Amino acid sequence: MSADPSDALASALEASDPDAIVRAVEAVGGALRDRALRGADLDRAAKRLGACAAHADWEVRRAVALALVHLEHEAFESIIAKLEHDKHKYVSRAAAETIARRHDKVHAGLLNKQHGKLMEQWVARFAGDHGAKARDDAVRIARRYAHVLLFEIDHEMRNVLGTLDATLENLEHGLKQEPIDAAAAQKRVTRARRQTTLLTEMIRSLADVTLENTSKFHEERLVDIVELAKDQVLRGARDGDVAGDIVIAIDGAIAIDAHRHRLVQASMNLIKNALEAYEGKRGPVRVTARADDARVTIDFADDGCGMSDEQQRDAFQLFSSTKARGRGFGLTLVRQIVEVEHRGAIRLVSREGEGTTITIELPVKQKQEKER
Repeated sequence: MSADPSDALASALEASDPDAIVRAVEAVGGALRDRALRGADLDRAAKRLGACAAHADWEVRRAVALALVHLEHEAFESIIAKLEHDKHKYVSRAAAETIARRHDKVHAGLLNKQHGKLMEQWVARFAGDHGAKARDDAVRIARRYAHVLLFEIDHEMRNVLGTLDATLENLEHGLKQEPIDAAAAQKRVTRARRQTTLLTEMIRSLADVTLENTSKFHEERLVDIVELAKDQVLRGARDGDVAGDIVIAIDGAIAIDAHRHRLVQASMNLIKNALEAYEGKRGPVRVTARADDARVTIDFADDGCGMSDEQQRDAFQLFSSTKARGRGFGLTLVRQIVEVEHRGAIRLVSREGEGTTITIELPVKQKQEKER
């Protein structure tokens, strides 16, 4: 039988070592998260966390504030109230974060129930339209896709978190040295911030790829969409991140039915990819379009590094990227926007060392979906 982490916390309290107490509090928090403490064990854990909430060391109190997020016990309210008004800003901030996360957990639970009912309605409707066998096949395929997607997400997240953990470990080690190398510490803080920013971008990109777009189509001038995408790319570029000339040659008379925001998003990804294909050098990106009565064809072309046959084959796969800092969301999102949301088509032509052209074809007019 594994040892009760709250007993280890009691031992750490007796030893009066703040670092040991913080580690013990974190272990209790992990046990609470895993729901490993029940009954009398849970009562003891809550009591000892309450004692730690009054500890003289602010790092101990902050650790308690963070561990409380998973405490399902009547003592939660009294402990968190004390920490919420703690005089140390990092403690009160951690308490506020825990309160917000608890609120989010309750909200997520309600959403799960609502989504469960909605999913049952969708599955029943699908069975009514296509039969029970088609329904079972669709559910099986959806579960298999979800398994693959979650495996890939887990893999990518662990890669970033592993690097972040190593950075923080190096930072912690450096802060224990005498004298402290402030410049080295600042570099590690900057590196850690980049990694947390990357995680945020990954989560936001996943939402872009997986969430259903429910907005309506509106007639838009194509040149306005591409110009806005160009401006957004240039405005959001970090110094030295992308450099090049973006040349847009699109007849102002070309108009299409579009989800404006989403098509801007797709265009931004294609322009940014084309600029990055020059690998830090300066080069042109050409965006051209032609139209007939039924369809509009748009080319995004560069003379950059190009792609190998293997890279072209995997280009639209989630998490596949040719760039060292890439995470493989951009072209997956573009394909989602073009093919699924706008009922269009996308194709890629590239030669290694010569450049790439990505062509998207879109209907001039879209049929509005009727609500069922």
